[in-house]
Amino acid sequence: MGAGKYRHRVTIQTFTEARNGFGEVVRTWGVYKVKWALITPMNGNERVYAEQIMAGMTHTIDVPYISGITPGMRVTWNGRTFNIESVTNSGERNISLVLICSEIINAGV
Repeated sequence: MGAGKYRHRVTIQTFTEARNGFGEVVRTWGVYKVKWALITPMNGNERVYAEQIMAGMTHTIDVPYISGITPGMRVTWNGRTFNIESVTNSGERNISLVLICSEIINAGV
C-alpha cells in the first residue's frame, strides 16, 4: 500500500509505569508511536469471520511496519480508542501491519 493511502494520524499506546505522589507504582497509557494509518470499518463478511474467532472486532488499522506492536496495546484517533486484538505482518515482509481492533465505546461515561 502506498504512503498516500495512510490518511489517519494515529497514536499507538502501551502501558507505562510511573510513581504517584505516594511512591506507589501506577500503570497508565503512554505513547509508543505516532504514525499515519488507514482505519477501515470491517464489512459484514469480515465481521462474521472475525467474530467466530473473537467477538466485537470492529475495525482494521493498516500501518507501516513498526516493531514491537502487540495485542493489548491500543490506538487512539480523533477522540476514539481501539484495542488491538490481533497483529499481522502483511506478507511477513516487514513492510506493513494489519491491526484487528475493537473500538471502545464509552456509553454515557
